[in-house]
Amino acid sequence: MSDNAVLRAVYEKCIAPIEPFIPNTTIGRVAMICADKKYSTIANENDVLAYLNKLNCTVLKVPNAYIAGVASFAIQKGSPYRGILKQT
Repeated sequence: MSDNAVLRAVYEKCIAPIEPFIPNTTIGRVAMICADKKYSTIANENDVLAYLNKLNCTVLKVPNAYIAGVASFAIQKGSPYRGILKQT
């Protein structure tokens, strides 16, 4: 729980009441925003793009609203992919 009083109040008022009903999957959360305009979600853009043909609404990306992240790969020692991944 956040120590920030505003964030805590937003959570308690807006998120806590519906938290048990928020789907665990990206497609579930995106379908939820299609069903009700008062919802939004944070999702990987590529994941959402993969589901666009299964949605019954238009999904918009909010410009400049993103969270930067880092990804890593675990591979076996001696993997032929190691050279390729080192180049990225």
